[in-house]
Amino acid sequence: MHEGLIQPHNTALLLFHYQNDSVHPDGKLARWGMAAMVEEKGLLRNSRALLDWARMEGLLVVYFVYAFRKDLSDVPTNSPLYRRLKESAGLIEGTWGAEIHPSVRPRHGEPVIKKPRIGAFTGTELDELLRSRAIDTLVLAGITTNWVIESTARHAIDLGYKLVAVEDCMASLTQALHDFAIQNIYAEIGTVVRVCDLVRLRA
Repeated sequence: MHEGLIQPHNTALLLFHYQNDSVHPDGKLARWGMAAMVEEKGLLRNSRALLDWARMEGLLVVYFVYAFRKDLSDVPTNSPLYRRLKESAGLIEGTWGAEIHPSVRPRHGEPVIKKPRIGAFTGTELDELLRSRAIDTLVLAGITTNWVIESTARHAIDLGYKLVAVEDCMASLTQALHDFAIQNIYAEIGTVVRVCDLVRLRA
């Protein structure tokens, strides 16, 4: 079904916000709903399988995190979403909440990019990093399906990248928001798969 979809030498796995404040039930953003969906979907288990596959196949693996200043002066206040993020006092650089969950922790040499805004291309070196490695295909996973990852995906297609969305390695605030993005956005701008599709594809 997906034969030829992935060529490891020109594909990168992008992992978004697997940080304790977002994915752990004790995280400061747990009340937003992501942590519950992470547990219900088995997202960390699925994402570990995806990560193991990507490393075995030799994909470039890139992590993205928020890491705000202690005084939160670098969090914008031009939208309700950002204001709620600031009020949560989460994802502060140097805290447990900003650390990547140990089940999917990066290896030495795997880039970890501090992302100042919702989309991963805004204010970062991502495009330069990918083009320097001749990457043209992006595999997407993490938090959140319909905000962070969707914003990145929309920008990516305008830049000419091909997209693969791993549905069971994404979570949002609610299942309804996740499902809408998967069915109505990702299906139109890329290819939607489950982690088992990729593992089987390269087995």
